[in-house]
Amino acid sequence: HEVPFKSASVRKGDKDRISAEFLPLRPFPLDNIDLSLWSYEHPQARSTGGGVWDVAVAISELLASRFGSGVGESLSGKRVLELGSGTALPGLMAAKLGAQVILTDNSDEVLQLLRLNVVMNLGKQHNCHLCLLDWNSPVLPVNSTFREDDSTFDLIIASECAYQEGSVIPLHRTLKKFCSPSSTVVLGFRQRDVRTESILKEFLKQDFDLVAVGRNDSAVPPHLSQDSVEIYWLSLKSQRGTGTLSQYAQYMLRQFQQKQDSEKE
Repeated sequence: HEVPFKSASVRKGDKDRISAEFLPLRPFPLDNIDLSLWSYEHPQARSTGGGVWDVAVAISELLASRFGSGVGESLSGKRVLELGSGTALPGLMAAKLGAQVILTDNSDEVLQLLRLNVVMNLGKQHNCHLCLLDWNSPVLPVNSTFREDDSTFDLIIASECAYQEGSVIPLHRTLKKFCSPSSTVVLGFRQRDVRTESILKEFLKQDFDLVAVGRNDSAVPPHLSQDSVEIYWLSLKSQRGTGTLSQYAQYMLRQFQQKQDSEKE
């Protein structure tokens, strides 16, 4: 069920197996780094991961601005994990900036698209690995980039990963699993459901410090100037599990735990 972890070569028939029509290649010249993506949009597609969302563009611009200047912070040689990669624009940006990147999604359909975009932008010899990842049971295959005794990452990217209430707790737990005290998370979403986004931030604040990327900062990418886009830098708190959850969040947590317990029986 896992996609081979060693390489992401385009396999014969990948395009044909995707249950949607491909859109034309879209160029993304971001801060002097050129990326081009295959994407697809079709009502019968089994996942929302085939489109290029504006939040992904904003996060990619943010990564290029923070890590691509050649002065200060760098992603060269860093270990990066992208959750819910979709077309993987931010993950590919991190790879272009020199990181060792693991791109993940929970859809075989999306991973077929990912293979095309990785080879399109990075060639056959590249620094990306692909795999399926279920946030309800977040386990990555062991390989040269990911080892069981070193299961954390320098940077985790989560773009448009929680637009439904049911994904909030699994996303929160997945972030905790792959973070160390030195890890950084960049998380972004477009405002759609105020309650879901409020609960997401409520759970995250139990274990993470959240720093919002300000819209008035001169370094803020153009896509972030849209009022409905929110992006945060996250880092683990020294004391985790602090704070009080609302009654509804506590109810969600009980329901989630009961579901997990019933699945184990």
